[in-house]
Amino acid sequence: MVKQQAYIFTGGFLTALCLILVFWLATKPQRSIETKNFEKLCGSDIQQGSFICAMHPAVQRINPGNCPICGMALTPNPNLHPGESPWVQIPVEYSKRIGVQTTVVKPTHGSSISIPVNGTIAIDKNRMYRQTSRLPGRIERLFIRNAGEQIVAGQPIASIYSRELIAVVEAYAYNNTSESVLRSAKNNLAAWGLPEEQVKEMLHRDDYRVPVDITADFSGTVLEVLVREGDHAANTHMGAPTVLFEVADLSKVWAIADIRVPDLDHISIGSRIQFQASGHSENQFSASIDWISPVVDSETGILKVRATIPNRYGHLKPGMEFSGHILASSKAEGFKVPASAVLWTGKHSFVYVKGNEFSGGDFYSIREIELGRKLNDDFYFVTDGLELGDEVVVNGAFQIDAQAQLSGKPSMMMPQQGRREETPHLEERELANDLRSHQTAR
Repeated sequence: MVKQQAYIFTGGFLTALCLILVFWLATKPQRSIETKNFEKLCGSDIQQGSFICAMHPAVQRINPGNCPICGMALTPNPNLHPGESPWVQIPVEYSKRIGVQTTVVKPTHGSSISIPVNGTIAIDKNRMYRQTSRLPGRIERLFIRNAGEQIVAGQPIASIYSRELIAVVEAYAYNNTSESVLRSAKNNLAAWGLPEEQVKEMLHRDDYRVPVDITADFSGTVLEVLVREGDHAANTHMGAPTVLFEVADLSKVWAIADIRVPDLDHISIGSRIQFQASGHSENQFSASIDWISPVVDSETGILKVRATIPNRYGHLKPGMEFSGHILASSKAEGFKVPASAVLWTGKHSFVYVKGNEFSGGDFYSIREIELGRKLNDDFYFVTDGLELGDEVVVNGAFQIDAQAQLSGKPSMMMPQQGRREETPHLEERELANDLRSHQTAR
């Protein structure tokens, strides 16, 4: 009996001990295998070491050496003192994962540029006419009554009763007319634009005291009707002839665009302008600039350029507004970067530049730049902030910027964070010298 009680007590004690052990294991803080492995490999100084593995950023040591995982030489940790270096390190594997792509900045001289312009369609003033009545008399009838009507040269446009013409006909009718009177009659016919045959034809009528038709001198669109039936056309010997209509040939029109004075460096006679007019956005119009204004508006700093546009189907109406661009060639010396490389924050523009002097990983630094106009091959002209040979990020810049913010580095939102007085170019050289010194010592 006593022996049986001993077995029961021993069994209960072991059971309780097992329960306590299970509870302790269940509640004990667990460390990942990765952390434990790093501790075994690197020791206890893996936190914020002076040297770091570019392939395995978690591997950090106070002293130089090699990575115990991949065997690569440890490099100075650029994240150790955020205030002393603007460079953020992106592991190679992560760079590949986020698709980081870079390109070397290119010179802009000779690059084609696109100058945005706005303007207005206007009548070609060389194709504007005033249709007059050279024949004096009372306007009995108008065959053209409204603006917008089309007329063709030689078409009857009005009927006029002219006492002066009747007098000329009678001069021809009587044989006793003096030579001077007949000569005066012929001169009047020439001034009125009437052939002598028309007068002789009138002599054969029963009554020549009737209105006669006058014809159009030009073809085009009537812009304005300036007289009414019953008005009198002035005698050409008494002054200027009476204008019946304003007429314009709209088969060609002008596209007049506004440009800024700095754009003159890129524009010349023959430069192409392409635009879309309001109301006809589906049509693209193109022509060559044939005139540049010699005068600049002193208040706006704007001057006019002009191109003559064929308007065969009449889509372009005078007074229409248009927007487009002038294709030109850049004459300025500088650099250009792809539009995808540029990060904007309000009035400021930035790019990320790769530190090509580093080894053992990819290092990037944000750089503020000054942009000029956009080039028509989807590049921007850079006026300041870059040097020939700089390699800028064209894809993945936002991910790099996020890493820079997490690392306390200068970033798009805080470009001045941790900056020293030295320029990024000096810091790049200093850090690169540290790397070379370490590699030489090793």
